[in-house]
Amino acid sequence: MNEKADDWDQHLDAVAFAYRVKEQVSAKMSPFELMYGVKVRLPMELQFDRQQDEDAVYDDEDAVATAILAPLSIC
Repeated sequence: MNEKADDWDQHLDAVAFAYRVKEQVSAKMSPFELMYGVKVRLPMELQFDRQQDEDAVYDDEDAVATAILAPLSIC
């Protein structure tokens, strides 16, 4: 916030996001995971996964399909 503390509302999205992806002690899961049934994947993790996929070499079509669909599967 700034010195006058009059811009707090501009930070609500970041605070809500942090709360929604943080594991809660009582539920042993994040609110996101409780709502959608999957662990949250942060933008940084998605970028890292994309780089790994670009570096991978696939020999057959099944491997390509598995690599594409794996992030979409629900655990």
